[in-house]
Amino acid sequence: MTPNYFIQLSKDCEYGDGIEKSLTKYAKKNPGQLIFCINSPLGIESNYDSDGFMILSPGHKVTFIGTSDREDLDEYVSDVIDDISSLSKIHNYQEFIGRPRMWAKRIVKTGILERHEDFDFDKYVGENHNLVEDDDKRLLKYIISLLTGSINELNRDSLQPAINVLDEIKKKIMLFDADQTRFLYRNYQVRRSVGIQGLSGTGKTELLFHKLREIYDKDENVKIFFTCHNIALANEIRGRIPSFFNKMKVTRQIEWNQKLWVSHAWGSRSNPDSGLYSYICDRYNIPFYQYHHGVTYELIYSKVLDALTKIPKDEFSPCFDYIMIDENQDFPEVFFEVCKKITKRMIYTAGDVFQNIFYQNQANPKGFDISLTRCYRTDPRTLMFAHTLGLGLREEKRYNWFERKDWELFGYSYSNNKARNTVTLSREPILRFDCPEPEESVVISQGTNVADVCNILKSLIRQYKNIKPGDVSIIMIDDDKEIFGYMDRLSARIKTEVGWNVLRGHEDKHTDPMKLYLTNTNNVKGLEFPFVICITSKIEDNALYRNKIYTMLTRSFLVTYLLIKDSKKIPELKQIYSDISNNHSISDIRIPDEKEKQQIQHSLIKMAETKFESWDEFMSGIFKKCNINDVREIGRLKSVIIALGIDKFDETRILNCIESNRQFM
Repeated sequence: MTPNYFIQLSKDCEYGDGIEKSLTKYAKKNPGQLIFCINSPLGIESNYDSDGFMILSPGHKVTFIGTSDREDLDEYVSDVIDDISSLSKIHNYQEFIGRPRMWAKRIVKTGILERHEDFDFDKYVGENHNLVEDDDKRLLKYIISLLTGSINELNRDSLQPAINVLDEIKKKIMLFDADQTRFLYRNYQVRRSVGIQGLSGTGKTELLFHKLREIYDKDENVKIFFTCHNIALANEIRGRIPSFFNKMKVTRQIEWNQKLWVSHAWGSRSNPDSGLYSYICDRYNIPFYQYHHGVTYELIYSKVLDALTKIPKDEFSPCFDYIMIDENQDFPEVFFEVCKKITKRMIYTAGDVFQNIFYQNQANPKGFDISLTRCYRTDPRTLMFAHTLGLGLREEKRYNWFERKDWELFGYSYSNNKARNTVTLSREPILRFDCPEPEESVVISQGTNVADVCNILKSLIRQYKNIKPGDVSIIMIDDDKEIFGYMDRLSARIKTEVGWNVLRGHEDKHTDPMKLYLTNTNNVKGLEFPFVICITSKIEDNALYRNKIYTMLTRSFLVTYLLIKDSKKIPELKQIYSDISNNHSISDIRIPDEKEKQQIQHSLIKMAETKFESWDEFMSGIFKKCNINDVREIGRLKSVIIALGIDKFDETRILNCIESNRQFM
């Protein structure tokens, strides 16, 4: 875990190297403490006639340091406070901050750095600088929010004490951490693409929003396409942008489908603006392929790249200045090649390599510049449980394995017991909310009946008085046809017994705060809810399923309910969660030997080649390879493979199974 600090001093500051050295040393000793060391408000031009700087850290007084004389420092402090007042008016913070004379003496300290003095951060952020009163701590967060550009949407309810943790979520003042701040304010002008890598809940999409706002507000002629794989997520992003722009005081009118496009990466033939692919096909007169099994992103964007390459250079021009890509792990490499081709300035991408465990390479194959390791959405216990289940860390069969540098990249501390050939993985505790969190972040139980689900909803209503239907999502993990009849019955019972309206994600492709979001796994990636109820018939032993369940389990802020029809694996799962919860770590993970690692890599490569292919298509190829044409024999062999629980895309095991069973048919 990288120390959580951000430093940006003026080039004229002669003490800059010594200050950064001291800050680095202090931050390593206090890794959980967020610290900003800056000259001026980030993201705006402020010309102070001073080489002073300020230290900002939640829970500690704002400390202004001068490096010349007292008069210069006083003028610098006055200028910064004036800017805080101006920013508070712009962002409607005045009611929450009040006049500086009311708070400056309580939360501001100053000091002069003598020329002979080595800077010592312990002196300026120690116990003497701690804030005691809750109101002062909240006020300080407002001020840090303004000075770092991490603007929150405040209302009168924000001032009222939270009645429970759900209420705390809705009132929480969010601040950028150091890594997030670096992404926003680092100069990337020499690059063609910039990537963010981060686990679920690390704030990737929010950072793309801030970068979008910055670009759109600066240049009235700029053309931007914001895209992702998932239609529901694309609709969610498009719906959020107007309110986000309003919060950030963007003065320009949004010119939809003229200067700003927000849609998924495919689209429809009849509407060029409905997707990135449809827009490209229309713009460059390229044949459009409608989505169906066997037509993949790899196929359509390979054809697009081939067509674009054939256009003479003097006739070709990029159609966008910027492209922003969320959930970049969902796309093949050729997709990014096309984006580079049609983009004049820069591509910004964000993704979570862990949401696709089929990558044979441990690092993100699309590259990244900023790694976000602190998860502010998902409870660390939930995250560790999801990783354990998704990757099979406590099982004989593994679905992927990462080396130490990669686990650390994902925000884990890695402890190796060489004598036992095991590893313990732990995560740094993060204070996500200012009140106690739920005792359990994952609740595992048998029973997937409609009544079981309704009982959970009734319990949530009793426990959280301010809960809304949109705070809950019910996710069907299985992909069989029977789930749709189940969803019909469940929707009706929720309406009659709970009194909530239900929105069907696979039909409506958007969310609504006044409707519970009921969906399959295809329409929830990138979305987040305080409570998630995952429903599955059994825990399957194949990588596609494990990848899905990892992603779905991590959609929650507070509690994930995992309802399983088959009871066989429930005791084991409860034990895994209990161990994680008690020890704050995943312990006794067996390290696979080199032969097993090679097998894992081989499976991952095969999986990557076939993951966009339907199982029926994959099996057709297998039977063709085996010269099996009899429909009845094919049906019997498929039934055996399913009954044995073989990974749906494990070619080696499937071929062995076919060879063994044909002898008896």
